[in-house]
Amino acid sequence: DGDRIADGNMTNDGVTIDDFTLTRDGADVPLVDAAGDPLAVSRDDDDHFRFDLTDVTSNMAGPIEGVYVLTFNPAGSGVTDQAGNPVGLDPDTEEPLGATFTIDTTPPDGAFDDIVVAPAIAIGPNAGTATVTFDADIDASTVTLADFELTQPGPTTTSLDMLMGVTLTQNMDEDSNLLPQFSIDLSAMGITDVAGSYLLAITGGNTITDLAGNALDNMPVVSVAFDVETTAPTTD
Repeated sequence: DGDRIADGNMTNDGVTIDDFTLTRDGADVPLVDAAGDPLAVSRDDDDHFRFDLTDVTSNMAGPIEGVYVLTFNPAGSGVTDQAGNPVGLDPDTEEPLGATFTIDTTPPDGAFDDIVVAPAIAIGPNAGTATVTFDADIDASTVTLADFELTQPGPTTTSLDMLMGVTLTQNMDEDSNLLPQFSIDLSAMGITDVAGSYLLAITGGNTITDLAGNALDNMPVVSVAFDVETTAPTTD
């Protein structure tokens, strides 16, 4: 996970990795490097100490997922501020100071809801709004119409950013919190006017990522099929 910095206006040069503990999902993680030696602590200045957690938060396969809690344990450390007071306790809770961070390497996935198709009409749009929901919080800046394509009867496949009138909106819950869900309005004239089978899909070259930067798992391709009829039923 890279360097961690202890900040505290400290005067003791004897800060070592033994003054810290690390847990992953509640389990202790030894603070040793790949060779099994204690992690080295370097001093940037009077207020900052630095050590690298890369060896304990990754392996040959890459970063190790989990919720990590790094804690400074003041008891027995001998670390004081410039006035000689022991440091390392939160002034509000009187608990040891710590930091929590999460490593997430799981690619997000998504799924479309079924598209509601209007009863057959001779002229005009037949499909309404498509909704795609992801299973992780998504970086909305990475979701654009260019990440989706529509295969129309013919067949002809076109990126949604090339179809006039299509809009993309991130949905919110009743408290106006953004959801990992997006609506695509296909109701503009000329989009679904032709009778036949349609397929709306996320493109293979999409740029969608979650908040941790993991790229979308688009295998199998996230898509939804629907049929449009333009011949209204007749009555005898």
